[in-house]
Amino acid sequence: MWELTGRVSIGSSPTVRAGTQAGWEGTWWTKQGYDVLLHNLPCPVQGGWAVREHRCCWGVFWEDTGTGLRRYCFDRYGVRIPEISEEKLFTNCSGFVERKELSVSCWADEVAGESLFGLRLRHPRISVEGENIQKQALTQVLKRAGCRVEERWRPGICSFWLEGGGFSLMARDERGAVVDAGQLFGVVTLIEMENGGKKIALLPQCGVAPRLVAAGHGGNVVQWGEPEWYELYAALPWLREGCSAAVRIVSRMAASGQSLEKLVAATPRFQQWKRECRVEWDRDRLLERLNCGGRARPEGQGIRLRVGQSWVHIRPAKDGRIQLLAEGADMEAAEELCDLCVRRLTRRDSL
Repeated sequence: MWELTGRVSIGSSPTVRAGTQAGWEGTWWTKQGYDVLLHNLPCPVQGGWAVREHRCCWGVFWEDTGTGLRRYCFDRYGVRIPEISEEKLFTNCSGFVERKELSVSCWADEVAGESLFGLRLRHPRISVEGENIQKQALTQVLKRAGCRVEERWRPGICSFWLEGGGFSLMARDERGAVVDAGQLFGVVTLIEMENGGKKIALLPQCGVAPRLVAAGHGGNVVQWGEPEWYELYAALPWLREGCSAAVRIVSRMAASGQSLEKLVAATPRFQQWKRECRVEWDRDRLLERLNCGGRARPEGQGIRLRVGQSWVHIRPAKDGRIQLLAEGADMEAAEELCDLCVRRLTRRDSL
């Protein structure tokens, strides 16, 4: 492992308010004794690479979503984390700020290279949709992988776009059907299992499909919080970053001759429904309310519950709320499970 510097990487969207917030953040870190690397990469998912590339101990990226600002945090491996547990580095001196122009091409080359199966692709046609900055980031990576990128989807080609700062991937298959992030996690897991992998590490909110795919191939999903989870999660960028996942999927399509539609058809399909409710977070108490016949169990920082052929993941949210993410065979089943859980948690109804 390389030697870390006492430096924090900070980036922002190319807007005035995001840049101003990043500047304030940099000033705060220098007062804690850290040196600050202010970089120019415009997409949150690129912020993690900047941390790794310059051996920083932490990273922060401020995204301007159009309706507000969102803060992303990264650890020394460039893995996204909820918050930074910082410590004052020096007691008697302040750090300095270095502004550095980082190469988007170098970032795209590294992402494409680590996610491909072997050589560059022979110009498969792919469409990229979405918001401008994230669209540019995904386009650059796919071109570096050897794809011919088109502006719009058309029948016969698949399309990808990024969401959530570039950490989530969405797609449209060759017939125009939308494939959500949970389903694409299942596709990437299928690729990993068929490529000889036996273990994957996922965040609890990644959905049911990848877990069922891994189990069907004799694989194992390492749960968040287990000793080997972090090392495995850091080693599989296509399970945590949208650009890497897109290259992995397209590379498999090119190698096998399969369409995205066929890859998706080989994985279980679930519909998701999200909801929040105001309930004080106490996991042991909530487990007691939900645990009918031993179907609820802790997972990560939350709870996972199975009811029939549907699942729900419950985790703490902000402002005294909890978030529920249900998955079922169709949207109606997922919505009904959410409603059942809310009634159970707030009025002690039985599931």
